[in-house]
Amino acid sequence: MGMSVQDPAGCPGAAGEFLRRVVVVGLGNVLTGDDAVGPTAVRVLDAEYEMPPQVEVVDAGTPGMDLASLLADADAAVVVDSVAGDEPPGTVKPVSYTHLRAHETVLDLVCRLLL
Repeated sequence: MGMSVQDPAGCPGAAGEFLRRVVVVGLGNVLTGDDAVGPTAVRVLDAEYEMPPQVEVVDAGTPGMDLASLLADADAAVVVDSVAGDEPPGTVKPVSYTHLRAHETVLDLVCRLLL
């Protein structure tokens, strides 16, 4: 175990409530090069940091609609994935739910089911 992460229990959620379950999900295929960034990131996170009990770190691989079961009871989610874009390789870019809705992805469909 490595460093400890600050307990998110005191972090207010979107509605001002406290977060009870946070899911960090790595998406991607470890057999196809740069698409492995999600699974690799969550493996490193899990190995190098000690997470509080309410933070679940998951290598989800290449899920379909079963991603919904991972996110169903989460108060917050961080999804790590790679996408083709105009930025140089390795660029980290936060993507909002509004941006996801503009592109019909599995993650967008799961979010529509859950929200």
